[in-house]
Amino acid sequence: MADYYINIFLDEEKLKRLEGVGLANRVQDIAGRKAVQVGDVISNAKTLEVMKVAIMKLYNPLAGKALRSKMA
Repeated sequence: MADYYINIFLDEEKLKRLEGVGLANRVQDIAGRKAVQVGDVISNAKTLEVMKVAIMKLYNPLAGKALRSKMA
């Protein structure tokens, strides 16, 4: 179970699209309106972004820094 959910309310067009791709079982009735609940999207996206930045720093630590010249 997710800690937080995002409710995406559906109009007729979006509902038909979901049914067309076989996701009609994910549609719920929330406050009398059809909706899809999505959980943990934001926290997972932030986690992946942090990991990506860490990997970039590890493999290319001098990126963005000026080149040093050898002194005689």
